[in-house]
Amino acid sequence: FSQKPRSTLQATKQVCPLESVVVTVDETISQVSTLRFDSFSIRHVAEHLRLATDEPIEFVDPRLWAHSTIDGRNTESSISLAGATLGEFAIVLGVILNRLSQPDVDIMHILVNFVLSMKTPTFSLFTDVKGINQVYENFASFYIDQNQPFTAKLDAVIGLIRRPTEQLKKKIIESLQTTESLLGDSYLYFLLTDQKEETKLENLEHLNLEEQILLISLQRTIERITHSEKDVTEKMGLSSNEHQILVTLLGKFQDYSSDGHKASSPVQHRLVKDTLKKCISSIPSLGPALAKGDDGKVFDLCLSILKRMVVYATEINEVKTVENSQTINDLKSVQKVIPKVIEAFLKLMWGDPGNRYKSYSTTLAAKMDLVVLQGSHTESALVRVQNANDCDSQLSPLLTPNRPVIDSSYYLFHANASSQYRHYIFDTIAPLIPRVDSKKDTILTAASDLVTETVQQFFLKNSPNRPIFDVTFRRECCPK
Repeated sequence: FSQKPRSTLQATKQVCPLESVVVTVDETISQVSTLRFDSFSIRHVAEHLRLATDEPIEFVDPRLWAHSTIDGRNTESSISLAGATLGEFAIVLGVILNRLSQPDVDIMHILVNFVLSMKTPTFSLFTDVKGINQVYENFASFYIDQNQPFTAKLDAVIGLIRRPTEQLKKKIIESLQTTESLLGDSYLYFLLTDQKEETKLENLEHLNLEEQILLISLQRTIERITHSEKDVTEKMGLSSNEHQILVTLLGKFQDYSSDGHKASSPVQHRLVKDTLKKCISSIPSLGPALAKGDDGKVFDLCLSILKRMVVYATEINEVKTVENSQTINDLKSVQKVIPKVIEAFLKLMWGDPGNRYKSYSTTLAAKMDLVVLQGSHTESALVRVQNANDCDSQLSPLLTPNRPVIDSSYYLFHANASSQYRHYIFDTIAPLIPRVDSKKDTILTAASDLVTETVQQFFLKNSPNRPIFDVTFRRECCPK
């Protein structure tokens, strides 16, 4: 359903062996030096990568080649990024706006300048039949012959979205305010729904009075020894990293208020409350120490339980969720930016860039690529593609997520290409945003962390108990 060319360039072809495959299933990691054919077989990955033959793999520069998203329903050989071109652009811009505390920028101005200067032939937004159907049910059914076969009806709706009436344009733009009506791929939907907050506030219990007193005592001790590396390592018996986790979970914890507002995530709240409850119920001498106000004694009595909390928090990845308010705000900023970038994308596709860029309307519209994926999700794995660590080439392998001929489909993410393209996006739009150059490394690191974490969370949510294959190509696969 894409009508645009994927590239005007020829790919570099060469036979390319693997360096290694790391398989992760249920958080268990194993290193595989050869292809295995057991219950966690990578046979389908091998066939996709054409490793059983001497057929060359095509390598391309992600700055010059059109992108797809990580969705496993794509049947084209592709470079798969987080949310395709639009997703990576929105992530970089969202993190920039958060880190600069600059919520108000002209997104259309930034996008137009990026599209006019980018080297890729298209700026892509992926969606699927679900997204198209939302538009049809909400707005477009009035314009479509109801007696048409499904495929003809689908074609008609896609045509309407690409070239809508003025009235339909307004309705589609208004609908972008709600996630349910948002055009986008499944990864963008995942970003917007913020899966970390699934626990309901009404299912949580407030800290009781005894738990509150214990928390305050522990927080006083944590605050007192925060700046003493010796106390951390010798007296507490914690590494500096473990201590920082404890500071994040306990030292910065706040109960939510009676009107429903909260300062800590639901998972953190439950973890801290359970830990406090365990200290109180399992340590008889804790009550007298609290009554005397002996904070040091209270902390020593609870230390072994606190250590277990730190270990558990690390295992469930909750520390990454709560340890840095900037990280949470990065995601929130990206969530606000995505609908605005989609709105700007649609207006450019419709030839409506505004009076300022009217003379470029045809050029801009030709670069906007709305791609509609069809079919059900049947992905059996996530494949994350890496080049060799010492490879300084900008080229990445073209791979195909869905091959109906071998009945195989997987989520595909080009990690190297994703990082390279975010650098390219930043360098292109930086001159348009004051003060951003000085924070380049911080912003790109934050964007990389966000993408890495959310891609994995997206996969684990949609394909639980399925393997993750981290595929690394050898040095020979580092074409110049």
